[in-house]
Amino acid sequence: NGAAYCWGANSVGQLGNDSTKASMTPVAVSGNLRFKSISVGWDHACGVTADNDAYCWGRGRYGRLGNGSAENSSAPVAVSGGLSFEHIDAGMAHTCGITTIGDAYCWGRGEDGILGRDSVDSSLVPVPVSGGHSFSSIHAGSATTCGISSNGDAYCWGASDFGNLLGLGDGNPFRSITPGLVAGEFDFQPDSISVGLDHVCA
Repeated sequence: NGAAYCWGANSVGQLGNDSTKASMTPVAVSGNLRFKSISVGWDHACGVTADNDAYCWGRGRYGRLGNGSAENSSAPVAVSGGLSFEHIDAGMAHTCGITTIGDAYCWGRGEDGILGRDSVDSSLVPVPVSGGHSFSSIHAGSATTCGISSNGDAYCWGASDFGNLLGLGDGNPFRSITPGLVAGEFDFQPDSISVGLDHVCA
């Protein structure tokens, strides 16, 4: 019926049950919300409701909850901006989402350009990803973000400390603060990309 449950560590409220007590069994996320998807980051979590509203809970540092605050929240808080999300993904210290019309937004820690906004500044609220691309999916890793566009291209942005984690093929070992097209002639499936600690697959 769309009710969300979480379990495990809960020191910053990442279980979303209005508590900071750990649980070895599933506990209901507060708010009587009905979710169609959910994503767990390092110590925060986010979900999209049946009405396409986005909520996050847990650690708020850098603004990763997207509600205009850097405070922790042990219960779901609405992501600011009034956007209608189709998909959301919680990374290590940032969060990204795709709206119902394919626009990508990110918020939270901005180091290395991981928000894709042509800046290294953090943001307490969703900011649009640069480039005007229409995305079908997005994945927020620890220091890198990647997405699949509506025409099957893969784009990555953020840190590139391991060889070329961004896959751009340009030999840049550092970072890209805007989405860069992954090298090669590929037609990726819409929900196929996944970002790990130091590599990406699609």
